[in-house]
Amino acid sequence: MRVGYHMAAGAAGAAVATVLADWRMGLGVVATSGLLDLDHVGQYWAMGYPRGLRATLHTITHNLEQLESKHGFRRGIPRSVAFPVLHSVELLVLLGAIALLTGSNFVIGCFAGMLLHLGMDCLSYPGDLRFFVMTWRLLTSKDHYRRWSKL
Repeated sequence: MRVGYHMAAGAAGAAVATVLADWRMGLGVVATSGLLDLDHVGQYWAMGYPRGLRATLHTITHNLEQLESKHGFRRGIPRSVAFPVLHSVELLVLLGAIALLTGSNFVIGCFAGMLLHLGMDCLSYPGDLRFFVMTWRLLTSKDHYRRWSKL
């Protein structure tokens, strides 16, 4: 899913959270809904995408097809360790447990933002919902990379 869509949905979610609760919850929503895709930055750099803040911000405003056409790389699942961890049901459950135990509006917002992010990703990733279970994904990663290569 395009980073810009995550950022826009996160901003909208943060506005709602701020109105319904407080700014801390809004900050948590926007922090995890949009910034969860930071794991893609290393992937883009490794594929030859220009480094720097301006180029990185460019990835937010352009779709993947435009970036692929201009810079000659294909989208795909980042092969970093960060991707399976940041995009996992296990981390979502951990955030939910911490939110319940602490009652922190910021952590509740982080949980909501990550839930929003993963929900949006479920619409665009090939395969099924098990893809977001870290243990299952690590055991079947070759199959997922094969699916992405066909896109």
